[in-house]
Amino acid sequence: MSAAAAYAGVVGPFVRYSILRLTLLVAVGLVLWAVGARGWLWLLLTAVVSFTASYVLLRLPREQVAQSLEARRRGEAPARPSRPSRTSRRIDQDAADEDAESGG
Repeated sequence: MSAAAAYAGVVGPFVRYSILRLTLLVAVGLVLWAVGARGWLWLLLTAVVSFTASYVLLRLPREQVAQSLEARRRGEAPARPSRPSRTSRRIDQDAADEDAESGG
C-alpha cells in the first residue's frame, strides 16, 4: 500500500464525519432560522440540537472514526474495504482474456 493510500485510509473517516457534522449543523441552523429563532437563542439551539442529532444520527461514521483511531494507535492499517477501480478491473479482464487466447 502506498503512503498516499495509507494516509487516505486514515484520514477518510475523519473527513467524512466532519463534513456530515458540519452539514447537519448548517441544516439545523437554517431550519431554526426559518422557524424564527434569532440571536443568541438561535446559536444556542443550533449547537444543542445539532450536537444531539449528530450523536443519534451519525453513530456509524463516529464508530468508523474510533476504529480508525484504534487501528492507528496499534500501528495497523485501517480496516477499510477496498474496491478495485474500473481501470484495475479492466486491466484484470484484459489479462484474463489474453490468458484465455494463449491457452495459459
